[in-house]
Amino acid sequence: MLAAVAGVGFGLIGSTAGRPDWRGAVATAVPLGLLLGDAYRRLSGWGMDVAVATDIVLAIVLFTVATRRNRGSLLTLLLTVGATVAGFVVVSAPDFLEQLLIEGL
Repeated sequence: MLAAVAGVGFGLIGSTAGRPDWRGAVATAVPLGLLLGDAYRRLSGWGMDVAVATDIVLAIVLFTVATRRNRGSLLTLLLTVGATVAGFVVVSAPDFLEQLLIEGL
């Protein structure tokens, strides 16, 4: 259920990734932040593996394709820094909640 809702949300966000204004940069930075946040979480926890490499390759492809159309590569990079921190928090939250529920407060 959560994946379906997230898919709709990312579809709506991603539909503006090619815009030449700030909305295109934000629409590109949000998925980039999640990909890079997940890559950092996995890299710091388990080291380099296929999932980390996939996240990095997908982030490069997404950035290249989106900035080719929206021409806001510098703004996209700046927004990606903040989005990566937020993405790390989002992808780490389930692990934190699981640990909290298993080990308690």
